[in-house]
Amino acid sequence: MEDMRKIGFSMAVLALLAGGLGFFLRWQEVNTVFDPYTGLALRWAPVSIALMALSVVTVSILLILCFRLPKQQISSFQAAFGNTGPSGLFLALLGLGIIFLATLEALYLAESGSISVMTYLQAGSALLSGFCLAYMAMKGMKGGDIAPVASALPVAWICLWLISFHIYHASNPVLLAYTYNFFALAFLLLSLYYVASFAFSQDKSKKLLFCSSSALYFIGVTMGDAHSAYHRGLLLALAATLLIYHISLTINLARPQPAPPEESVLDHLLEPPYWDSELKQGKKFKKERKEKKTKNNEIDIDLDW
Repeated sequence: MEDMRKIGFSMAVLALLAGGLGFFLRWQEVNTVFDPYTGLALRWAPVSIALMALSVVTVSILLILCFRLPKQQISSFQAAFGNTGPSGLFLALLGLGIIFLATLEALYLAESGSISVMTYLQAGSALLSGFCLAYMAMKGMKGGDIAPVASALPVAWICLWLISFHIYHASNPVLLAYTYNFFALAFLLLSLYYVASFAFSQDKSKKLLFCSSSALYFIGVTMGDAHSAYHRGLLLALAATLLIYHISLTINLARPQPAPPEESVLDHLLEPPYWDSELKQGKKFKKERKEKKTKNNEIDIDLDW
């Protein structure tokens, strides 16, 4: 259990430290590598190579640490993220902060005139996602069941964000200008997807710890890009949300899990002789019954004769 906590906390610390170093390298890259007039990037720039190497090494170490995690089964939202002190209150505040930032960004875009249908969808899904994150946090604190819809809406929001991001940068030939922001959104999407899996009673602990750590790193790197204040605020609020989920899951995984209930003998005695749990078994039973009935009819005909 101590190994579980050490590895989980080590992944978070590594992601934060590497993200801080990556932010510095990315800031240097944005200011020195890209041409201010054409937007093109210099080839084989030392700072770009260093940032790429840092990204590969960081993700590789996180993946190795993820494989070293002990196997532990946990398949409920409350067991994964509950009972960890004031973390639920912080998550609720972050959800409200996301609502506030999404509202300000929508108002800013409306005033600038650069708002579209996708922007409306993204702003509306961001508002709903903030409410859902706050709801999930409060229900997790009280030990209640988490509605699957509430956990799935933030995933849909990041999907829309990723789609609009792709549409906006589809014509940009300079991949280096937006690739780290893309990785941040991609790992953020996977992280929230694996968080939602616990609301569907599916255990994705290792995948969540890896994706959340990678998202923390790439969010730290993309903070060096020229984002708006609202964009930075949303990414930082989501990074803090993932960090709390990461720490809560690490703590709860290290705790001893209750043993599954033993099967009763009555469960097997009360089962019907032909239990149609699958369609094939049902068809097989009907076929056997039909053959038996046909055989009985043939015997009756022979007796009458």
